[in-house]
This record gives sequence, structure tokens and C-alpha cells, in this order.
Amino acid sequence: MKVKSRKGSVPVFLCSILMVSMLVLSVLVESASVAVGKNYAAGVLDLGSRSVLSEYDCHLKEDFGLFGLWMDKQTAEKKLGMYIRKTMEVPRGNTDLLSMQLESVNIDFGQYALSNPDIAEAQILESMKYEIGEKAILDAADLIGRPGTLEACTERPSSPQGSRKKELRILKNHRLIESLPSEILGDNPSPLGAPKGFDAKNLAEKAKNDVILNLYILRFFRNKMESGWAEGTFFFNEVEYVLCGQKSDETNEAITTAALMAARSAMDLSHIYGDAKKREAVLAAGALIAPGAGAVPMSVLVALAWAGAEAANDVSRLFKSERVPLLKTEQDWMMDLDSILEKKEGGQTGLRGGKRNVEKEPICSKFKEGLTYEDYLFLLLFCVERETKILRIMDLIQIDMKGRYYEDFLLSDCYGGFDVSCSFLKKESILPFPLQRREELRACHVY
Repeated sequence: MKVKSRKGSVPVFLCSILMVSMLVLSVLVESASVAVGKNYAAGVLDLGSRSVLSEYDCHLKEDFGLFGLWMDKQTAEKKLGMYIRKTMEVPRGNTDLLSMQLESVNIDFGQYALSNPDIAEAQILESMKYEIGEKAILDAADLIGRPGTLEACTERPSSPQGSRKKELRILKNHRLIESLPSEILGDNPSPLGAPKGFDAKNLAEKAKNDVILNLYILRFFRNKMESGWAEGTFFFNEVEYVLCGQKSDETNEAITTAALMAARSAMDLSHIYGDAKKREAVLAAGALIAPGAGAVPMSVLVALAWAGAEAANDVSRLFKSERVPLLKTEQDWMMDLDSILEKKEGGQTGLRGGKRNVEKEPICSKFKEGLTYEDYLFLLLFCVERETKILRIMDLIQIDMKGRYYEDFLLSDCYGGFDVSCSFLKKESILPFPLQRREELRACHVY
């Protein structure tokens, strides 16, 4: 009986085991390579996106503290593609273990335009927190209790000063006006008034944000009391523009002055009725002028006239860079009721104590406490709605950027971030059969 030989069966079995093991190992290595390649591509995409964001406009950052990418979609995609390809490029003579290749780049600026109030506000808040710090913000919020706390917060970074004298401007260019971000508000019949509605949700955070916005306005924009002329500034009364939103320096100044008069009249009237001596004097004057039933109405008119005269003097003092307390005491009061009733004229007649030599002795030389014109602007800014305030800030930034650097500058073409999606192709494989893997990566990058 002939027996079959089994020589060579062991090597065949071992070869089979080896081939299966190599195939399994190749699959594992390929899977690891795909995973590593995906992470590598994500890292390169992040680095490239940050490189694009690093090309923000330096003038916008230096002059207004905002990061903005002034670049169109096609240019941004071209730059990002270039950064990614250069980073993934393998030097000649080296082995490309990952074999990753960029196929396509798509950037969507979407809602990241700086003309979006939410984007602009977020940048302003972050910029001011970095510039002045949290403690300074809290100090400014206690302005009434601690007068003189705004100076350090609103000290403007050095900027080139022109030699031109003060000029009151009117914006008449219809094309420029139509491109302003605040044009979406339409006609505003009440340029300065109490914000509409009241929302108690997150009230403390909103109040803090309002304080920061007001500090930003006073820090980066001019007001009536500033001397000289900043290079490239169109409006002279920029803070007043944020308050009133009119296209004329003169109109904004007039409305702001009227608002100051109204605010001071109300505060002075409350002081008159809160002071027993003044209240009695007003009632006595009313009875003297209109005895009988008309005494009380006449006393109200006398009180209004007295408060108005005191308020006019207060505003005049503010325009002389003097301080006026928000809540007055007897020592702070300046106008004499008898002088007002007698309708005295000339000089400083009507001031307590008669005429004074203003040149030798300023009216309020003794008043080292109180609020300045800028402090009152800070308080009046709380009367402007958040969105309106931010849009008018955008107006000034756009106008000044056009005047200083770029005639065609628009905040709607300037972006604070973007969404990006990229397609990467893994073009080679160590497996014994052709295999290509495509990875779609998405990311969001903002300043």
C-alpha cells in the first residue's frame, strides 16, 4: 500500500498564516494612518485658518481696538489653500507616509461681519476688558459715589493730531449716508430718550456691558470739550453723534445741550423742593406774585424758573471745563432767587453773592468734587438703546476709516471670523488593492 507524502504542508500552512497576519497588520496600519492623517489635516487646517486671521487690518485694531479681516471670500480661500498646501508639502527626497492632499476649500463669512451688532459688541467688550481691566470698570460704574474715576478709563491712545481748528461738520454725501450701518434703524423721531422696554433677565450683566460700551465711546471718540483736531476725523462732536444720531455737529451739540439742561433742571428742581428754606422761599414768592388761589400754581412756575436758571448756569460751567455735582447741597447752589425775580442783567448777576470777577475767581473754583461734561455724557449714554448705540459706533468707525485710510472701506466687508469646510484626499494606501479615502473637515474660527 502506497502512503502519500506530507512534505511541504507545514511551510504552506505557515505562509498562509503569515499572509493573513500581514493583511490584518496592513489593515491596522492603514486604519492608524487614516486616523493620524485626519488629525494631521485638522491641525493644518487650524494653523492655516489662524494664519488667515492674522492678516487682520492693523489700522482698525490700533485706532478702534477691533480685529477685522478686510478680505473677500475668494481671496481668503486662496490664502487658506496656499497655507495648507505649503504646510503639507513634503520636501524632496523624503517619504510621504500620510499622502494627504487638499482637494477643496470653502469659507463662509456668514454672520461674522463687523456690521453685525452682536459681533461688534463682543469685540468691544473683550477689547475694553483687556485695555482697562475689571477693577477700572467697577470704579467707573460707581461714578456718582466716586467722581473723577473716568479719566484713567477714557484716556485715549496717542493718535496723530492735525493743525486744523474746530469745524462743525454736516454729513451730506447720500452715498456715504446710505452705506452707514445705522441706516437700518430708519428715521428716529426720538434721537435721545429712555431705552424702550425693560428686561430683568441678566440685568447685572447687561448693566456691566452698558458701562463698558460707554467707556469705549468716551475712550475712542471725541466730544465737544476736546481741543485740537484728530487726523481723519469727520465729526468733531462724535460722542454727541452717538447720543443723538444726527448728521450735523451743530444739531447733535444742540440736542445734547438741551438734554443736559433738562437733566440738570430736574435735579435742581428736586433740590429746591427737598430743601425746606428754598421750598418756603418759592411758596412765599408765589403768594407775593399771585395772592390767593393762584399762589400755589405761581410757586410752581417760580420753582421751575429758578431751577431753569440754575441749570443754565450748571451747563455753562460744564462748558468751561468745571465740575457740577449731580446731587447738590446748599453749598453747591449758585443762583439767588431774589436776583431772578428782580430780572437783574449783566455779568454774573443772579449768582449767589452778586457779581463775581470771573477772570480772577472762577465761579466754582472751590468745587473740586462733582461731575465733568464727559461724566454727564457717560450718564446720558445710558439713555440710548444698546443696538442704536452700537450701530452709531459703527457709523463713526466706518466714516473715520474711510477718511484716514481706505475710501472704499465698509464694515460689512470686514469680518471677525469665518466658518470653513475643507476636503482632503488620502491618495495612497499600503493595502494590496487601490484605495482612496476622502475626509471632510469643518471648523469655526473667530478672533
